[in-house]
Amino acid sequence: MSVSPAALAYASRQALSPLMLVRLNIYWLGLSLLWGGFAIVYLPDRVEQLVGPDIKGTMLGVITAVGVTAAIIVQPLAGGISDRAWSRWGRRRPMLILGAICTAVFVLLMSLTATYLALLALILCQQISENFSRAAIKGVLPDLVGTTQMARASSINGILNIGGTVIGATIAGVFLDAGNPGGFVFVGGLTVAFAGLLAFLLIPKGPTAPAAPQPPLRSEFGQVISYLKAQPAFVRVVASRLVFFGAILAADNTLLFNLRDRLEVDNPGQWSSILLGLLLLATIASAWPAGVIGDRFGRKTVVYVACTCGCVGSICAAFIVHIAALGFAVAMLGFALGAFSAGDWALLIDKIPNPNSAGLYLGLANFAGAGGDAVGTLWAGIVLDLGNRGGQLHGFTIVYLVMALFMIAAALILRPLQDDVALLKSI
Repeated sequence: MSVSPAALAYASRQALSPLMLVRLNIYWLGLSLLWGGFAIVYLPDRVEQLVGPDIKGTMLGVITAVGVTAAIIVQPLAGGISDRAWSRWGRRRPMLILGAICTAVFVLLMSLTATYLALLALILCQQISENFSRAAIKGVLPDLVGTTQMARASSINGILNIGGTVIGATIAGVFLDAGNPGGFVFVGGLTVAFAGLLAFLLIPKGPTAPAAPQPPLRSEFGQVISYLKAQPAFVRVVASRLVFFGAILAADNTLLFNLRDRLEVDNPGQWSSILLGLLLLATIASAWPAGVIGDRFGRKTVVYVACTCGCVGSICAAFIVHIAALGFAVAMLGFALGAFSAGDWALLIDKIPNPNSAGLYLGLANFAGAGGDAVGTLWAGIVLDLGNRGGQLHGFTIVYLVMALFMIAAALILRPLQDDVALLKSI
């Protein structure tokens, strides 16, 4: 068995300090803060204001579909462009700062919209610019981090992503409760612009010219299928991510319904915030240790632990109808999310078929993240509605049991793969 091309190419790099690993990921904090408040709080409220309560769900679904479609189409293209955008400032930083500024402008313009179609048009523009910046920042770790530190770098990525999402949703909720939901538009827009500027200043520019000539982007896209056939491990990791996030997003989308309809707690919104805070703490607690383990003993070990935690939490939520049991389940899902973020993202980078085109392939892998959101929302909603017919509330039990099966499947999909960390140590 041989080491994967990307893992071998990144293996000889100089070790970076933990502070530098934070600097490489800092843009994720601003980006996730924007999207956390935007998607969870601001957009649902704004759509209802523009179209009324009768069709708000459908119109919000249209916006979600537009966002997912844009993310799946734009990121691979933007990643491929980023792979070739060599300049005196490096190849990732110019696209990152440009995408961040354009994203901020489109978000700020949303405060002026008076119709749903205007909002939808600005969201499409915002999604295009945002995904250009996402494609650029995703290429930073493969450009600068060595294989033996990739899981720790990925763990910081996960912490800042989850942390930013929760912080953004909290800030947007404060504005909503104060009767000024549009105030978050200014906070979110300015934050993502500042985060982009900070990333441009703090991230090293890296190489300013390719070590060898690169084929044209069109030619590179034409070779994707042959590369994936030669390195099928990458497809397996993407499939595992799709299944895992399809379970996690199902839990997220059913949490409030569970609190209100199944547990019948007082103040379900307040309990939802408490449990999301618990999820964040558990994610932070598990991510860095998981990264250390992933760099030392292998990525698959960490992913297996993550999927086990997720499975245990899901089964607990399925059979024990109590707020304490739900708290335990959320904590286990947080441990799972933190560990998975560290191990699986590092494994994905290890398995990039062409190490010179990291931006393109990580953009293609966005199918798992964006697709997992859509899949989790769709299947959980259908199962919940069917299972809860007649007021029996069996839908919650079924959803959580299916989540447990998803966790098992996410681990089994990776079983045939070799772990490059162990192979590198044997060389």
